[in-house]
Amino acid sequence: MNGRICNKRSRLVTFLSGATLVLTLGACDVDKTQQGKLPEVDVKGGQLPKFDVDVADVEIKKKTVEVPVPDIEVKMPTDTPSEEAAKEAAQARNEAAQARANAEEEKAEARAAEEKAAAAEQRAQ
Repeated sequence: MNGRICNKRSRLVTFLSGATLVLTLGACDVDKTQQGKLPEVDVKGGQLPKFDVDVADVEIKKKTVEVPVPDIEVKMPTDTPSEEAAKEAAQARNEAAQARANAEEEKAEARAAEEKAAAAEQRAQ
């Protein structure tokens, strides 16, 4: 519990210090009343160092060279395995829907044939 009290006190002290600083700086109004000036300096004497440098002789020439570059053929896969699986699943769903539609059509044809047969039997009686 002592740790919590100390932690709360340090937070409070930090907050109050920050608030005091902000209020103090915010309450100041600073106006420049005179231009500043660098001091005058009188430099006499001195000497820069001297260097003796030997550089290599460089001769630059141009030469045209033909560099063989290999031909590269990139074959991109048409479909990734997940795309192929998705296409197969879609095709299977389409085939199942078509089979259901065909079954419904066959049932409708069978009903029509039964109704036709029933009507023919009634006329025969």
